[in-house]
Amino acid sequence: SLTPTDVVLLKLLYTHINSTVHKKDLMMAGWGNDEPQTSRYVDRVLVKIRKLLSKDPLLKVKTAWRVGISLIRKEEA
Repeated sequence: SLTPTDVVLLKLLYTHINSTVHKKDLMMAGWGNDEPQTSRYVDRVLVKIRKLLSKDPLLKVKTAWRVGISLIRKEEA
């Protein structure tokens, strides 16, 4: 199950669907800071979100190396 912080980050990604959200913005939204240790918390939440979304063939979380994270909605065939 998702925690309230997990939901905040998922909503942020969804409101910027098909765009990249900077990791710093995810850290600020979830924990109110962008300290280096917070980056690991974001990584753990993203693992949970990826696992949850793995059941949905139309949504995928992608990492843009050194930039941020994107929630991608694929077109239905």
